[in-house]
Amino acid sequence: MPFAQYRPMLQSAVTLLVVSAAAAVDLSGQVFARYEIRGEPACGPAGEFLVRRASITAESELGSNLSVELELETRPDQVYLKDCLLTWSPLDYLDLTLGQFKKPFCLATAKSNWNMLSVERPLTHDIVSDLGYSGRSPGLMLELSVPLPLRTILSAGVFNGPGIEREKMYSASLSVEPLTDIVLGGSVSGLRLGEYDPALPSGYAVSESMTAFSGYASARHQVSSSTRLLLDAEFVYGRNWEEADVVYGEVPPGFISHWVSGAVERRLREVPGVRSLEAGISWSVSTPETGVSQSEQVLAPMVGLGITSGVRVRFSVVSTSFTGGSQDGYTDYLTELAVRF
Repeated sequence: MPFAQYRPMLQSAVTLLVVSAAAAVDLSGQVFARYEIRGEPACGPAGEFLVRRASITAESELGSNLSVELELETRPDQVYLKDCLLTWSPLDYLDLTLGQFKKPFCLATAKSNWNMLSVERPLTHDIVSDLGYSGRSPGLMLELSVPLPLRTILSAGVFNGPGIEREKMYSASLSVEPLTDIVLGGSVSGLRLGEYDPALPSGYAVSESMTAFSGYASARHQVSSSTRLLLDAEFVYGRNWEEADVVYGEVPPGFISHWVSGAVERRLREVPGVRSLEAGISWSVSTPETGVSQSEQVLAPMVGLGITSGVRVRFSVVSTSFTGGSQDGYTDYLTELAVRF
């Protein structure tokens, strides 16, 4: 048959295409699996196994200064597009990113789950992401890494904002490294909310600008060849637009949130089957309305074992308490297996 004589050539061509595609695309992924014992009755069963999140990322270089990244993530009962972005680097110190990705605001949100010093993200992440100041959104961002002794990095972007009408919002951050292994930074995020209203002459109402500010410090200190200290801290202040009808001129209350996480990591070179041991503690506070003396606090000590550089197990006792209200506190017990590849 005529096809038979071409089969070896076709098989070689297909093999070459597959190998070339694999070489051109870098695949990586993460899996976070847990056993949770929840202390809050409204959360359902006291003990539960679950895959908290799993993601796979594909990255490819489209040229000497152009790259693309796509990340898909699954959580219980949902699969969604996490990141989809194209980055152009016309200069060594200048990047221009277009697509869907994290806004340059709030360290509690910007850090990856793997790099957090706690099992759960701090309360600061919850309030700023719920209000739309941080998190992922389609947009355009410029990042400038100034070649100076302080290793200054400036990021600024425009994104789709929260709400049905998607008014544009703006975020920017600036970080410097005044000392080796110590990074200081700050960021600002501003947004407006709009609403169609046929009763108005213009047919559309829009709020004043709602703004949030953050300042943070991050330190990594190598005490010895086998011991490392890690510290992250942040303070955030902004407008809680969910507590007022800001589209029609109501002045929203402010919110305040801050957190600090610290850990010590010890490399275990003589212990077979275990790479490292870590212990740390995280504390976060969130006050949704500055004029009301009510706040939520979370204290979460943690211990962990590093099996390899890409596999670890952490155990954490997460105690949540409330001040100025009638809500009772509770304690959760979390055991998490994290794998990255």
